[in-house]
Amino acid sequence: MNNNILVTSFLICLTLRYSSCSIIRRSVQGRASARDATKWMNLPDGDNWNIPYVMEGVNINAQVAIRYAINDFHETTCLRFIPRTTEKYFVKFVDDRGCYAQIGRRVDKPNTLSVSEGCEHKGIVLHELMHTIGFYHEQARPDRDDYISIVKENIMEYQEHNFKKLDESKVESFGIPYDVLSIMHYPSGAFSSNGKDTIQGVNGEKLTGMQQENLSSSDIEQVNRMYNCQNLMTNATWESTNSSSTDTSVLGNTADNCKDKHSKCGVFAQRGRCKRRRNWMSTNCPKACGTC
Repeated sequence: MNNNILVTSFLICLTLRYSSCSIIRRSVQGRASARDATKWMNLPDGDNWNIPYVMEGVNINAQVAIRYAINDFHETTCLRFIPRTTEKYFVKFVDDRGCYAQIGRRVDKPNTLSVSEGCEHKGIVLHELMHTIGFYHEQARPDRDDYISIVKENIMEYQEHNFKKLDESKVESFGIPYDVLSIMHYPSGAFSSNGKDTIQGVNGEKLTGMQQENLSSSDIEQVNRMYNCQNLMTNATWESTNSSSTDTSVLGNTADNCKDKHSKCGVFAQRGRCKRRRNWMSTNCPKACGTC
């Protein structure tokens, strides 16, 4: 599998995500990073990695969504999306009939990331940017059967390929376990032929707490480990979310171990992230947020 694979999308007017329509992506990959994807580690800037970008022909709503998504990466990772000047490798945001992106940095031409009408939501752009920096879909992880079950009889005809698992040799999870709250996880009703769930808990229970709006705590941690973000990685032990989880949590935030894992936790708290990014902050900055 090469890093130029295209992850395409189509628009289904259901109620899985936004008020009237949902973007469901067609791909057979999973959130764990691609072992053979080319990382954006060619433009170091101190402890950060710069990723140049341009916007070509995207509407104003798409521009707003792109900037919000970029800001989320800036606040939680060492990736910095910067306006392109003359850089050879860059991300080109376009309006090209859907939401799609390539996996990892391309080496032959710029990366294309399409944000068309119906795709102008921060969560969708976050999802596609995760593809761009080298991540696949979560439910295609090799260990997914330990956490979810796929209901094949509810899947649209000819769409079962979207639920294939990746081989272990194709992915690297950096020690981060399965997360149903990942921005890279399909919603429970993805590709449903009858309105019933296509993804359930391992014992057939309904999945709860799923979301497609923000990077989860484990998404952020995995990005930081993949890109060796030294000041942002944690050394905590991570737990997988299961079908009844509503939070992605890290073990160890007890009264006897109430300490922040990042030097900027105080600054983050002052900026209001304890409320805006409750899950990530309670995991990594419990003392600053007063949650332990």
